[in-house]
Amino acid sequence: MRLFRLSLPVLMMFGLASCLKEKSIDSTEDGGVGILRMKIDGKQWTANKTAVASIMNGYVTIMGSSQDNIDLMIQVQTGSAGTYQLDQASAHIAFVLDNNEATPLPYTTNQGANSSVAGGVVNITKIDAATKRISGSFTFKAYRSSDDKTLSITEGFFDNLPFTDGPPPTGTGNALSLKADGTDWTAPGVAATISGDDLLVVGSELNGNKQLSLTIPKDITPNTYVLDNTSFYVAVYQVGGKIYEAGTGGTLVITEHNTATRTIKGTFQFTAEDKGSPPGPNIAITSGSFSATY
Repeated sequence: MRLFRLSLPVLMMFGLASCLKEKSIDSTEDGGVGILRMKIDGKQWTANKTAVASIMNGYVTIMGSSQDNIDLMIQVQTGSAGTYQLDQASAHIAFVLDNNEATPLPYTTNQGANSSVAGGVVNITKIDAATKRISGSFTFKAYRSSDDKTLSITEGFFDNLPFTDGPPPTGTGNALSLKADGTDWTAPGVAATISGDDLLVVGSELNGNKQLSLTIPKDITPNTYVLDNTSFYVAVYQVGGKIYEAGTGGTLVITEHNTATRTIKGTFQFTAEDKGSPPGPNIAITSGSFSATY
């Protein structure tokens, strides 16, 4: 099973990164594009493909990608300089994704049982609102529960990195709605992007308190699919701190998918099962529909 949860601000940053031209960021000269570096298990990594940042909707997000297809994302729920803890109970998160793997899945700071398995610290030292530049450092352990692997991230820093104060444009007509136990909900924000072999669609309240995410193959064709989180068709419903996953009996119907125009439409329904301990009541997700440009 693949489980890949993204908040809307994170997904918007994926969209922003994909829109940027590839360029070297290894520059310390005035007016340069900033630096984002770290060591992964002792090996130097530099975001020499894209490096972007955003401060919006109460989040600071740092994202970088390298020519060797490794991605980094750090998101801190703040708008100010300071030191922030990354762990399983925190609203802050960091992840590393190696797109060279056959099935790319993220190493994150919020997986695992406790901070001895995953977690760390982000120190935002400076946010310059006038020049829109941000600097800081970080260190953390990132864990992946699917195969019990850990990455050690050390000597991480971002210096003079430019940031935006708003999301990148999303596709015209993006929409996602559903009924949760008979109550209508329409996502205020909807975004979609390609990550590895997956197409990710997320509808979310902008504070991330409620969201519905779909993870499907990027080359999916119009048809009806079993949506039960045991294959390549994954749905996750989140309300506050509760995470619900699609149980048995769910269906996903792709009604349109045009890979040339990068547009997709579909419908879905499933039983959302509480994965907490102890688990709470299930939620019936019905009348789900979405349309998105990625």
